[in-house]
Amino acid sequence: MQNRGWLVFTLGVVGTLLALIGIFTVMEGQGLIQPRTIGLIFFFGTVALYAVVGLMVSARKVSDYYVAGRDIPAFYNGMAGAANWMSAASVIGMAGTIYLLGYDGLAYIMGWTGGYVLLALLIAPYVRKMRAYTVPDFMATRYEGNVARSVSVFAALAMNIVYLIPQFMGVGMIASRFLGLPFAWGVFVALAVILLTTFSGGMRGVTWVSVAQYLILLVAYLVPLVILSVRLTGNPIPWLAYGKALEQIDAYEVVHGMTRYVQPFTNMSRLNTLGLIFCLMVGTVGLPHVLTRFYTVKSVRDSRISVGWCLLFIILVYISAPAKAALVRNDIYQNLVGTPINQLPAWMDTWGKQGLVKVNDINGDGVLQFNELTLHADMIVVGAPEIAGMPYTVSSLIGAGGMAAAVSTSLGLLMVLAAGVAHDIYKKMINPNASEGVVLFWSRAVLVIVAVLCALAALTRPALIVQMVAWAFSIAAASFFPAVFLGIWWRRANAQGAVAGMITGLVVTIGYIILSHFYKIQFFGILTINAGLFGVPANFLVTYIVSMLTAEPSKEVQELVTELRFPRATRLIGEEG
Repeated sequence: MQNRGWLVFTLGVVGTLLALIGIFTVMEGQGLIQPRTIGLIFFFGTVALYAVVGLMVSARKVSDYYVAGRDIPAFYNGMAGAANWMSAASVIGMAGTIYLLGYDGLAYIMGWTGGYVLLALLIAPYVRKMRAYTVPDFMATRYEGNVARSVSVFAALAMNIVYLIPQFMGVGMIASRFLGLPFAWGVFVALAVILLTTFSGGMRGVTWVSVAQYLILLVAYLVPLVILSVRLTGNPIPWLAYGKALEQIDAYEVVHGMTRYVQPFTNMSRLNTLGLIFCLMVGTVGLPHVLTRFYTVKSVRDSRISVGWCLLFIILVYISAPAKAALVRNDIYQNLVGTPINQLPAWMDTWGKQGLVKVNDINGDGVLQFNELTLHADMIVVGAPEIAGMPYTVSSLIGAGGMAAAVSTSLGLLMVLAAGVAHDIYKKMINPNASEGVVLFWSRAVLVIVAVLCALAALTRPALIVQMVAWAFSIAAASFFPAVFLGIWWRRANAQGAVAGMITGLVVTIGYIILSHFYKIQFFGILTINAGLFGVPANFLVTYIVSMLTAEPSKEVQELVTELRFPRATRLIGEEG
């Protein structure tokens, strides 16, 4: 696709969305349209856009399906990468988590953005030098065989399933709120949207859709934030109003003797806060669907540029999350606390029916106090327009933005899973002579099966959205990061060491998540979201020891590692396509 086409597509999506916001706001204010109708239009309108784009941009060959033909411009690849990256945890859960944790919640932002800096400096250009379809392709070439490929496919499967489940939870919650559907029906609506988008278009279709989804989630995130900022501070620039909101919050809490929102290490210990930053940073570098995104650009140079654009597009949302959390908290302090319980706004009853808002009149005085109100982290962003008394159009918009984030990340994860099983297992190990049509068939079959299983798991709501995503990052950090990092920067790392390290890191991390979350067993007070603190060093240690005790890699592989370190060198490594 030419740059002109991408530009027309981008302007068309943004222009249409802004026009709809203006039209529906006016119509709603004059009583010409029902709020529920607005919600239906935003929800199904965006769904239709994703489905149509996914069906129109069909993958005609394997390279289209897995790596979008390697011809995506760096600017738009960065935008698509940001959309794939900013899951339901970022758009729906992160501001809510900061609302609840205060200063300590900033660990999520520092970890996730810092991870992209590591990616740009240490990994992306060097991985792109090896022309591959998947991360397991990289593993098989660097570590000389299909054993490393198989283990990396299994690790990707474990990580992606844990990451996919909260995406379905996010869309299920949005559908439940704005369509009036039960949560279970909302989850299966998410399933249908995801399958329609990825089934035929593959990575090329996912890229088109992801650009649209980023634009939608950005507009949806910023419009209510600006309105909220103006309403509470009179300042239309929320990133500047954030400071004033923090001052008001702190003054309120000091007067009422409350735990201070800006005080560090009050909700998480110093060890857990710093540990979370570490796990999220190295987990970012190890995420297969993030690494795969840099296979879709034209060159090594474009991969580095793509990372830069991606980080910029992520920052636009990430610097907004703390502002949104503080403004919502300040609004609750100023306008909700002190309200008679029999006069509470309708949104509290609406969200209460979903179990996401609870009120308990502890002192029995019939007046709401802050400690008598419990807001679930996953409803803060989606519910913010209602909390601030904005038009229902804005609520529907942010619902569409949250759905865009969850669906976009799901697309990237499912593509990695489909490629891992069909390309890395079936094509590379079981049937090397399989035609492109057969490989694509198995990719789509795996995609459907995994999506259905994850949707079923999401019905149980096993944990908070942001918590489950943190688990996925720990799994990625403990399995992929050491193998990829050492594969580029240590020639002595061999197949036996990498395989043993990946298995050890995976077992240790998943084992700690199970012990900590389900059996409440913790070591050194480390939370389940920081399970990677055990898995990452275990992986590095085992990889080093086993590599040193076994034969060094072949001369060809050591030369390959040297070549990888010079992204501009002329020799290309890996598959054509």
